[in-house]
Amino acid sequence: MARAHRKKPPLTPEQIAENNQTLSDITEATDGIRFNQDCILSYSKVRTELVMEARSRGISYRAIAEAMGTSEQTVYKIVKPFLEKGKNDL
Repeated sequence: MARAHRKKPPLTPEQIAENNQTLSDITEATDGIRFNQDCILSYSKVRTELVMEARSRGISYRAIAEAMGTSEQTVYKIVKPFLEKGKNDL
């Protein structure tokens, strides 16, 4: 059974000042994470388009995987949804 929530006493002005910096740091870190997540999504879409273009030009899974520094299986996972839907492009 969960314990009842106990309200903490109000912070002193000194505690508020100390916590403001910590909260500001948390906000900055969160903003950085969100920015980088947006970049990752953008690069992921570009990479998918380039992989699909490479495949349409007959470049092998192995060559693409070597360029990406990953396995052929990873390349196949990128291409697979488009193969299943019969799409040749995005």
